[in-house]
Amino acid sequence: MIKGKRLFKIFLLLNRKGVKLIVLGSLFLFCIFIAWLMDQYDPGGNAYTHIFYLPVIICSVWVEILISPILIDTTCIGTVFLCTDITERKKTEEVIVEAIHKDDLTGLYNRRYIDKMMDFYIAKSLTSEISFTILMLDIDFFKKVNDTFGHPTGDLVLSKIGEILKESVRNTDYVGRFGGEEFMILLPDTNVFGGISLAEKIRM
Repeated sequence: MIKGKRLFKIFLLLNRKGVKLIVLGSLFLFCIFIAWLMDQYDPGGNAYTHIFYLPVIICSVWVEILISPILIDTTCIGTVFLCTDITERKKTEEVIVEAIHKDDLTGLYNRRYIDKMMDFYIAKSLTSEISFTILMLDIDFFKKVNDTFGHPTGDLVLSKIGEILKESVRNTDYVGRFGGEEFMILLPDTNVFGGISLAEKIRM
């Protein structure tokens, strides 16, 4: 006898598989449509010499699609479709990218990423009428904290400051650890008065 809880888990599993099958089936039909367009554009010609890579994310499923012709001389006698589920690979890539851009201690962006975003917004501001504000912050007497209570306590202080800064900004803002006890906040689409307002909010 199968208990209700077990049935519920089986239903969820089947539902996820069903969603994936629907997605893969839709992508397969999409591949056929692309191949048909290619044939209409250049039947049996060089248009078939390309392999298309289409990363598609639907329902949290990443799929790599490869479309390759079967050629005899210059005549296409068919098309090969290969759909591969690369969801786990994409998740691993996201974890790696996240690790490259984040500071290990605070979880904030590191200086390299903040510098990159700062250069981006400076270049953008030179070609359009956008405004952005940069805040620089540091912790007063932080060396005394380390000398008196030890570096583990100092690390806890830095981590807590990082949490406070993240909670104080918008989702579109960038908070980073610039080095040691120094932090930087990049505020896109924010004028100097908005920057002052946030700085006072954090200081209080």
